[in-house]
Amino acid sequence: MRAHHNQEMFLSNSSNKKQLISLMKHYLEKDGQTVFVSYGDADTLIVEHALQIARQERNVNVVADDTDILVLLLHHWHREMGDIFFQSTRQKAEGPKVFNISHIVEKVGHIVCANILFIHAWGGCDTTSATYGHGKTVLLRKIPTSERIQEISAIFQSNISTADEIEKARNNLYVLLYGGNVNVSLNKLRFLKFMEMISSQTALEPQKLPPT
Repeated sequence: MRAHHNQEMFLSNSSNKKQLISLMKHYLEKDGQTVFVSYGDADTLIVEHALQIARQERNVNVVADDTDILVLLLHHWHREMGDIFFQSTRQKAEGPKVFNISHIVEKVGHIVCANILFIHAWGGCDTTSATYGHGKTVLLRKIPTSERIQEISAIFQSNISTADEIEKARNNLYVLLYGGNVNVSLNKLRFLKFMEMISSQTALEPQKLPPT
């Protein structure tokens, strides 16, 4: 039967989407394929099963276009596993891009991969906004040699960190990124940066002031 609506319009109806998923699942399983249905964000489920196969020292090819999946694979993969290949679904003129997770881990280093969830969230992702002028690239460059940023990352990633500890770590990171001294508060640093700007000969650029 010819489809008379575009994909976006069709899938905007939740009932249509559920029926389509159910139909695809039925025929894929009938063909002997193993199918897992996610009732929320599928990223975690995809990574969980890829890692499960890799732990059996089997190679895995993950086909996706979501950066979150790539970040999770880099964080959780270790050398005792089989190779995991991340293949982007975004077509290029030269063909699909395929990345070997083990090669990326080796290139960026253990420290970056251990802290990449923090870097990804702080630098901007699906649920958080990046800080102007201090995105992922800045943290990727600084974190391998900065024990203080590594300590802050550990606080954010710990299951037992309190809200007060996370708030303090957040303020300390802002001070670090904007070039403040260890004992300078975030409010004090904002004042100093503001005075530095208005005393200079260049025009004010308010968008570069540290966030409120």
